[in-house]
Amino acid sequence: MTDTLRFVSRWVAVRVESSRGASLVEYTLILSLIVLVALAGITAFGGTLNGSIDDSSNRIIVAGGG
Repeated sequence: MTDTLRFVSRWVAVRVESSRGASLVEYTLILSLIVLVALAGITAFGGTLNGSIDDSSNRIIVAGGG
């Protein structure tokens, strides 16, 4: 009986550890995908955003009398 209990407890422990590892891998893949999408967006719209920010700052300076 104790051998069966040990076997079951080890089996459950291995399953719990393996599911935690899978979750870590899944979260890492999701985070990597988010980073790639963010970098692609920054690359695609970076020049446009930079020009827009420069234009806005120049308009603020002019409006302020500077």
